[in-house]
Amino acid sequence: MGPLLLDLATSAKTNADQTGDAYDRGRQMGLYEAVSLVVQQADAFGLDRRDIGFEGGDDADSDLL
Repeated sequence: MGPLLLDLATSAKTNADQTGDAYDRGRQMGLYEAVSLVVQQADAFGLDRRDIGFEGGDDADSDLL
């Protein structure tokens, strides 16, 4: 599920950057929040981010915001 969620969030960012539409920005932020929560929970439970499908994605803020 991690790679799928990350792909959706990346696509939403691209769309939001291209259109500047409020809906697209809201979708981008919602998906960013979902990715952020998954990463926070993985860290809290001591899981490696690669194990949940976030390959080398140590900085979701710079990639998705």
